[in-house]
Amino acid sequence: MISCPVLAVVAALFTGILDRAPHVPPDLDASASIVRRFLQIANVEHAARVRLPFDAPDRSWWERSPVPRPGLRIGEMTDLERITLDRLLESVLSPRGLARVRAIIDEQDTLPVEEEIGSGYFWFAVYGNPFGDAKWGWRLGGHHVSLHLTYVGEELISAVPMFLGGEGPATTGSPASRALLRRIAAARAIVAGIPRADASAAHLGTVLPGLIAEPARRSGFPDDTRGVPGSRLPATLVRALVEEFTGDVREEYASGVDRVVLATDPADVRFAWAGSPDPPESFYARLIGPTFLIEAWIQDGHMHSILTTTDDFGAAH
Repeated sequence: MISCPVLAVVAALFTGILDRAPHVPPDLDASASIVRRFLQIANVEHAARVRLPFDAPDRSWWERSPVPRPGLRIGEMTDLERITLDRLLESVLSPRGLARVRAIIDEQDTLPVEEEIGSGYFWFAVYGNPFGDAKWGWRLGGHHVSLHLTYVGEELISAVPMFLGGEGPATTGSPASRALLRRIAAARAIVAGIPRADASAAHLGTVLPGLIAEPARRSGFPDDTRGVPGSRLPATLVRALVEEFTGDVREEYASGVDRVVLATDPADVRFAWAGSPDPPESFYARLIGPTFLIEAWIQDGHMHSILTTTDDFGAAH
């Protein structure tokens, strides 16, 4: 029999090894295999609820409100299923994006109790066959989170649309809303850099509009020419705003989205805003081009933000 002192030494040795071993997120290329792993370790009932036809009408639907979605709810998952889903998020989101999504999910447990509110009220769904070579995708959705990833075989081809939001006191916000305040700050920096001659063209008024990309309002990609041309804006500030949205996914994918957005002729891009440029007052801004739309909205600490493109749900592939 091994004596207790020896066990203590062995335990201490292994503890030291584990303490020194850094946590390494899986590669972006591993995300498809992690989805397959989820389906393999899920019980029969859960796997059946997660897997949906690729041509299901709700695949190209997103929602920001706390209402049920198709798929399997996190609160109903086994521990191993939840761990696997978390590894999937690590494989596609940047450290900043992962922190933002986790903060939004955790925030749900601090909000006033309502039906379908809580960190367990996020639904995971897989559309199509991730074991084949055809197009397929997955979604994680709940209150203030709507992530949509589309693949062809092993290759991630689209991570849009991506909606993130948060809410909290107007003065201090919440961990989730504070995590997104950089988006608002980047948009307000552009407002401050608008040439005086273009100020009136850029300002939509003091009343905040709803998001153009609001699910109930959207019919095709929006075409709105109001605002000041991107060619009249400081390029570094525009780039900073774009990165605030594209940079929430892993760099291997985000760099490609950056190139598409930033390669757009600045003359074809429009920036517009509403509300007050001064924090913490209500504010809305959008950057829109022929192939993309970025929107950010904040009122009384409640935030909405979205990146949407003509390649939503892999439509351009």
